[in-house]
Amino acid sequence: MMNNAAGARGSFWRGRALTVIGLAVAAIVALAAPAFAHPVFSNDEPGFPNPMGGTGGPGQTPPYPAGSRPTLNMFLPFEQDGVVYKGAENTTVDVRVTLPTAWTGPACGPARTSPPVGYRQLGTVVAGWSCAIETVNAHQVVHWSGPQVSSTQTHDDSAQFFTFQATMPSPATQTSYGATGGPEGIHVKQVYASGATSLWTPPNDPTAGETAPGIVRTVGRSTTAPSTPPPASAPIPAPKPGGTAPGGATQGGTTQGGPGSGGAAPSSPAPPPPQGGNGPVSAPAAGAPPSAAAAGPPSAGAPNSPQPTLPESSPGAESQPTSVEQLTQRDSATGQGLGWWVWVGLVLGSVLVAGGVGLVIKRRRRPS
Repeated sequence: MMNNAAGARGSFWRGRALTVIGLAVAAIVALAAPAFAHPVFSNDEPGFPNPMGGTGGPGQTPPYPAGSRPTLNMFLPFEQDGVVYKGAENTTVDVRVTLPTAWTGPACGPARTSPPVGYRQLGTVVAGWSCAIETVNAHQVVHWSGPQVSSTQTHDDSAQFFTFQATMPSPATQTSYGATGGPEGIHVKQVYASGATSLWTPPNDPTAGETAPGIVRTVGRSTTAPSTPPPASAPIPAPKPGGTAPGGATQGGTTQGGPGSGGAAPSSPAPPPPQGGNGPVSAPAAGAPPSAAAAGPPSAGAPNSPQPTLPESSPGAESQPTSVEQLTQRDSATGQGLGWWVWVGLVLGSVLVAGGVGLVIKRRRRPS
């Protein structure tokens, strides 16, 4: 009798344990099931509805080029299995896709089915659906709306792919919009015929709704170098007649009797130096070459700004490195580095140290 009672109690607790395990598995499956229904920009074969927009890493497609205008196909699956509303399946009737402010100029595309064969693939255009572009809180919203399926149809006949276009920004670095730590991403609102609503948000905004990692999209960095404005230069004031140009060069002709910019050269003996706006200018010594300003007008390419002159290096001179990286590059290129005698000294020193350590060990092991 005791054995039978113990066996009954064991069977009872084993049954209870199996029941608890079954309920736990069912709960896990129920909680995990919505993850497969999250909106996503699918890249599944065959067809590749979204051939780009990944990070470019292993198993990822390349990002959208900066400033490009790709076509995006968002897969927003039916997830109301078993729910009947007004005699038909409770399918999606309204979809709003709110874009990041950096994405501009959106354009509507059709609403399509997802065929029952081939996972996440574009199907046929669903009749009765329309699309409009709206602005909400400075964000562009692509808004689709359409009818519930009829009682003779199934959710396979409902709209589950939503196509649109937008112009991508040109970030300075590759950017994943909606990723954790990244800029704002796409937000999706899905409404069913019964009024049931799902709010799908990117990973960097988890509190607004259910997180959908599959709506994160990546844009490559801009390859256009930023333009550098030229340095501002003050205009050169026009000299007074008979005065001096900036820098002390006389205007009106050369000092050697050649043709000048202001007229004929003065005859000898030379007149006293003219007085101008910059003070007296000493007359050049006999035989001295004319100044650069007196030799003729400035170059036509820059009439109002002096041309900078780069210092010329002497033949065979080498510019000195300005950083450790440049120094390393120079030594690698010329074969310079530690001299051979330094390497020999290091090797000999290592041998001597090793020998000394060996002698100490032998003496300690020798019996007294």
